[in-house]
Amino acid sequence: MNRRSETVVNMELLALLLEGPRGPSRICQALNLNFNKFLEMAAYQESKGFIRREADGAREVYYVTDKGRDLYNKWTEFYKAFGENTYLK
Repeated sequence: MNRRSETVVNMELLALLLEGPRGPSRICQALNLNFNKFLEMAAYQESKGFIRREADGAREVYYVTDKGRDLYNKWTEFYKAFGENTYLK
């Protein structure tokens, strides 16, 4: 079985959050990620402004930003231009 590249996993995270905001546990479950790896990835994406984290009551929720949406759209355009499958989940 091939491992997903970190770039693909980052794009999968954006695609998931485009469907709606999620908490960290749901994200890890949906993307089949180790929690520590998710925290590392989320911190990187937050630092770049692609996602944001907010408190929703007693829990954290992650959202995709406009910048993250634009990046994901460019990513899918790239794959379409090369005839690749754009389904990333």
